[in-house]
Amino acid sequence: MNNKTILASFVLSSLILASASAAQSSNNPTIFLSSNDVTFFNGDQDYVEATIKNNDVKQHVFTISVFPGTLNLVYADSTLGHVTLAPLESKTTRLTFSSQFDADFVPRVFSITAASTDDASLTATKEVVVHITRRSPVFVLSLGTNKFSYQPGETVNISSLVANQGGDSFDEFLIQTVITKDGEFIKRFETPITYLPEKSRNTFSNLYTFGQFDQPGVYSAELALKDASGQLLSQKSVNFKVGEVTRTSQQESNSNGIFEITNTITATNEGNAPTDIKLVAIVPSFAKEIFASDIQASSMEDQGSSTRVTWLFTEIAAGETVQVTYKLVLWKIWLSIIIIATIVVLAFKFVFTVKIMKRSRFFGPITKESEVPVTIEVVNRSVHEVRDVYVRDFIPPIAKIVSKFETMKPNVRETVGGTELTWKFDSLRAGEERVITYRLRPKMDIVGTLKLNPATVTYSNKRRQKKSTASGIVIVQTSQ
Repeated sequence: MNNKTILASFVLSSLILASASAAQSSNNPTIFLSSNDVTFFNGDQDYVEATIKNNDVKQHVFTISVFPGTLNLVYADSTLGHVTLAPLESKTTRLTFSSQFDADFVPRVFSITAASTDDASLTATKEVVVHITRRSPVFVLSLGTNKFSYQPGETVNISSLVANQGGDSFDEFLIQTVITKDGEFIKRFETPITYLPEKSRNTFSNLYTFGQFDQPGVYSAELALKDASGQLLSQKSVNFKVGEVTRTSQQESNSNGIFEITNTITATNEGNAPTDIKLVAIVPSFAKEIFASDIQASSMEDQGSSTRVTWLFTEIAAGETVQVTYKLVLWKIWLSIIIIATIVVLAFKFVFTVKIMKRSRFFGPITKESEVPVTIEVVNRSVHEVRDVYVRDFIPPIAKIVSKFETMKPNVRETVGGTELTWKFDSLRAGEERVITYRLRPKMDIVGTLKLNPATVTYSNKRRQKKSTASGIVIVQTSQ
């Protein structure tokens, strides 16, 4: 094969490939834009219309996409995400562009692409240039604070810089600044503007002092510049932080009465965030039995001679107060003292005093020849000496005294009702005991029982008060 033949073959192949490529290119979809440029104010929006045509001989489903979807606070969106087109059919979609107020004014380029889902080689792309312009020569250039972090009681200075790029302005403008936290309204400021010099920058400030209980976290100041009609011209926002403060105060008061001691503990969350509060009272260990409180204690812990009482309150809101009142109920102690005193008095009255006891031990029939023994015991159980002690006993008329005495002889006096016996002692020391005995003889035989009257003792105590007490009745039983 000579050189001419090779050259002819190469030219023919190139023509075939070019023809195939041209055929493929002619089948790609076509995008027609109503405008390749779109211009609108910051904070506003505008659109262009895009018509998609299917140039292929077959029906295709085309996806419609805009890239990028967001570019430097400018957003792009299409009303159609995909479209089905028959051969040579066309459909129109709207491309909407919008911007935030604080978007910059640099031109942005967005691409719209239509691509077949059936044949990836069938695609078309067009570009749209977006221009953002200011709505007014007057706008907010910057917004800031004097620092980022604050504590309750400190003041934030929210400073805005408003620029006028035009001539002298006597139009009325309004700066509205709103402080929020987590979307909740905190404070609003409104600053009117009546004059702005030509080509000037003007600073406006608003001061806000954080309260003692303002919550910690991130706050936002949002500024809006409006004209006299209320049209929004420009806006900015800035964030700042309030730190958390944990602090509580506590006070205690008490009142003492005869029947109870009352104590009140009051605590307040002086910080700006919820916190747990613990109240503690120290009482003597013996007082646990007389302790009472209006709120049940969380714990009671013995610590030697004292008891630690604790109340725990959780998640107490900022500025909220908790209070516990507890009492030592003294009437229980007084009641115990009264009971003990009564027991002591009764003990002294019935135990620690002069006692007299009378008894008789006789076994067998009681006849007029029997001698019935009688024993009288006198004991000074008090803690003091007693004087002028007289012991008296009385023999009933059915019996008589036997004039033979084994102990101290009594003074005998006959009466109509019987025989009276009297013994006298000058004194009885504390704890001293005297025993008196005598015998009696019935004047007749006794059937059943012989009843003997109580014996009595009369004496003077240390205060020279006359006191007396008696023994019990003695029953002598006849037995065969």
